[in-house]
Amino acid sequence: MGNEIVTHVTSGLTNGTKYNFTLFTVSGNVRSSGVTISAFTAPANAKDFKSVGQNETSVTLQWKKVENILTYVLGSSDGEIDVTAEMGNEIVTHVTSGLTNGTKYNFTLFTVSGNVRSSGVTISAFTAPANAKDFKSVGQNETSVTLQWKKVENILTYVLGSSDGEIDVTAEMGNEIVTHVTSGLTNGTKYNFTLFTVSGNVRSSGVTISAFTAPANAKDFKSVGQNETSVTLQWKKVENILTYVLGSSDGEIDVTAEMGNEIVTHVTSGLTNGTKYNFTLFTVSGNVSSSGVTISAFTAPANAKDFKSVGQNETSVTLQWKKVENILTYVLGSSDGEIDVTAEMGNEIVTHVTSGLTNGTKYNFTLFTVSGNVRSSGVTISAFTETHAKWGTAD
Repeated sequence: MGNEIVTHVTSGLTNGTKYNFTLFTVSGNVRSSGVTISAFTAPANAKDFKSVGQNETSVTLQWKKVENILTYVLGSSDGEIDVTAEMGNEIVTHVTSGLTNGTKYNFTLFTVSGNVRSSGVTISAFTAPANAKDFKSVGQNETSVTLQWKKVENILTYVLGSSDGEIDVTAEMGNEIVTHVTSGLTNGTKYNFTLFTVSGNVRSSGVTISAFTAPANAKDFKSVGQNETSVTLQWKKVENILTYVLGSSDGEIDVTAEMGNEIVTHVTSGLTNGTKYNFTLFTVSGNVSSSGVTISAFTAPANAKDFKSVGQNETSVTLQWKKVENILTYVLGSSDGEIDVTAEMGNEIVTHVTSGLTNGTKYNFTLFTVSGNVRSSGVTISAFTETHAKWGTAD
């Protein structure tokens, strides 16, 4: 009583079905002629409504078609659009587009039958975040590569993939640049690294770079000979690597090893006599140098000038030569062996008396200048000791 409008809910009906309802007014057990309307129950919601993929600007949605219904409405914060399913396909796939990267969207799907919508089913899905910019290698050693990239907005989560698998990398708050050192790698090896930005458990498409670990340093790097203007260097080749860089105070030069030879021999030239040089050898693979190994080597000092005999007696020869620059150490060789001769400071001329010689004998003397344990090529002279005088008695 008191309500002008009568409301009645029918129940136990079948979804998505057209019903004809006839309403009779009853007074004193007498009905009116009746008035008839048609009405539909709401269709069922689609099942298995889900996101099956995304990129930076789109999300791919999928659901099972409701019976033979082809008409659906898809709503989001950008509004509603009509989606028409294809005949014969149980699964409906729809790609949204024009979205913002790394953003969470709520999608509501309505089934439509006879202009009546289902109650709707809602899911959340993320677009893929943007890829990191300036992804690059900024350093390496024999077992690691240092990678660097710009952080994407405020995203702190990244996945780094390589042939060794994937690892999670968490960026630091407040730093625009992310630096990560990979480790446990093999020397002189090319690696492909793929970096994914992760937002809402969704990855970016990924960006890939190649980087090399540093090759191993050459072993047995040493000086095996020298003269006044050159040093002969030698080392073992690193695996099959043919490219090396040799550095000294005179700069760097490229050295290419020969195929098939395990030992590399290189002669430096144009050097200064009696000088200590530091040589650093780098192995090069994929334009990446090893850490380098350094040795010191001396060029041979100059031979002494004016090496000569300036006197003799029956058992000795007096030898003389000009001192080489400030070098005080010399070796004097003869058939009796070698002896060390130390020059005096401040005297340009060195004088040395050999002794214990045999009278009337020719001796070959070779003089070596010594600097840094390296000898000059040597200069040789010959000299005679005096013979015994013979005294006779007159008859």
